[in-house]
Amino acid sequence: MNEIDTIPVYSKVYKGHRIRVTYDEFPTDPQLDENMDDPSILLVSHHQKYGENHDLPTHDAVRAYAAQHCYVIYNVLLHEHSSLAYSLHAYDDRWMPGQFGYLLVKLKSIDACATHTEKLVKLATAWLQTYQAWSNGDVYQYAIYHIIDCEHCKHSHDKLVDSLCGIYGAEEALAQAKAYVDELAKETT
Repeated sequence: MNEIDTIPVYSKVYKGHRIRVTYDEFPTDPQLDENMDDPSILLVSHHQKYGENHDLPTHDAVRAYAAQHCYVIYNVLLHEHSSLAYSLHAYDDRWMPGQFGYLLVKLKSIDACATHTEKLVKLATAWLQTYQAWSNGDVYQYAIYHIIDCEHCKHSHDKLVDSLCGIYGAEEALAQAKAYVDELAKETT
């Protein structure tokens, strides 16, 4: 992707650097970030509109797979309105969410102890929030340019210093870019 051709969400000058935050046009599905040979979290979709993504067509098949591979099962609800909102719990909303599928969390993800329910729920909720951000296109990238003032032509030019993609949330992308520039400033002093 060409940085020049993308419209920035943020374009800020910070400590002698220009930071451009843009949409990540090719974000990686969070499910693909998992080790698919032995994933710690597995989302099983049974949604008519979004399709099935696994060979587990029924609730009984999901339960059997989860028991065989040491997963805890959570129902995933989907509230689809102007964006997609996923939840492990029912919303207090007159527009009731529908069943999307199941989120399976491997017990080894929390030190192999089934009594850590609170930790499991936090892990599952955090993963689902990441998936929701990805589903809604809330994934960004940043590019940091060093601003160079040309003595000859009296214009400033930008020289690419660093870039990073796959960041969830525009504010988080901006914060990470600023932190990188802060580190650069420490190195030069």
